[in-house]
Amino acid sequence: MKKIELPEDVRFIIDRICKSQHEAFAVGGCVRDALFGLKPHDYDITTDCSPQETEALFSEFKIIETGIRHGTVTVMINHQPYEITTYRKETSYSDHRHPDNVSFTGNIEDDLSRRDFTINAMAYNDSVGLVDPFNGLEDLNKGIIRCVGIAERRFEEDALRILRCLRFSSRFNFRIEEATSKALFEKKELLKFVSVERIAVELNQIICSDNAEKYLTEYKDVFVSAIPQIINADFTDLDDLNKDLKTRLTALFFKNENGLSECESMLRYLHYSNEVINEALSLLRHKNDSLNTVNEIKLFLTDEDISTLKRLIDLNVNILKEPYLSVYDDIDMISDKLIARSELEVTGDDLKQIGLTGKDIGIALENVYKLVITGKLANDKKTIIEYVKREMN
Repeated sequence: MKKIELPEDVRFIIDRICKSQHEAFAVGGCVRDALFGLKPHDYDITTDCSPQETEALFSEFKIIETGIRHGTVTVMINHQPYEITTYRKETSYSDHRHPDNVSFTGNIEDDLSRRDFTINAMAYNDSVGLVDPFNGLEDLNKGIIRCVGIAERRFEEDALRILRCLRFSSRFNFRIEEATSKALFEKKELLKFVSVERIAVELNQIICSDNAEKYLTEYKDVFVSAIPQIINADFTDLDDLNKDLKTRLTALFFKNENGLSECESMLRYLHYSNEVINEALSLLRHKNDSLNTVNEIKLFLTDEDISTLKRLIDLNVNILKEPYLSVYDDIDMISDKLIARSELEVTGDDLKQIGLTGKDIGIALENVYKLVITGKLANDKKTIIEYVKREMN
């Protein structure tokens, strides 16, 4: 019997249910990850108890009923939520996302048969061991993503599974089984039924995986069905970048002549935050900046923060194939030693006293600041005022 070390709270939940003459198992992703040697982030539990029976069994704990209509009761134990869901079968999916009706069943295999992929259709408890009617463990060991049952039907039921398939494949670098791969292309148009917010969540995980370039390239037609603006994206060398979402989203369009407008269009379509959009556009606007010397880096940092600089260097080196310069090793030190604008030894009032007015004061202060940080002008009040006077004449 394949042994999985379940956390104490999970064993407590399963044991309490089983002692009441019912069944309960850890199920899905937690079983997959544990068998694969990864630490699960959370544990879902499935049982033949009805939601009402589950609530009665754990009545001394805080109960959250937000998913009770679909058979899920969330029990809070030691400040952690545990979802306990009644075995269920699902009928048609009119919206290609959610079941029209859910019915409860007393059979664990019925419940596992409705799940997306074989590696996610396994259940476990200490007394029974591994319940694996669809050979998920074999596929896990061989590195295969395979739909449970007929792949076309699984994707017709819930189109999000198309992107989930690609996400699991890129995360684990698993091969997509032939029939499942074929169905991804045949059913790609169903992605129009998935919200752009959910598409963005899946894209974020795929694009930041170790194998993003491979799967985005091989299944580009599928991604274009979900994100039309990605049609001109370039996935080359994506895996060489830091696993930073803003950097990798920008990289898709970093070589493109119309990259700024194409990137903005995609990010707005997928409802990314203004923070993500503004950073990506800033990187694209600066892509032709020269960053070869300490002074050029200092001048860049007068307008942008150091995180933007590091992302831009990452893109320049790995996407545009510019040489990595030794000065890049010192950018943290360069940034730390920069004086702030507020540390200038002159103020706007000082410049007003020598005759500057309006916008000219701000322009002069900015010019002086850049000269000071690049070492071309001493940060000394008398020296700066004399310089400004000469420039005025």
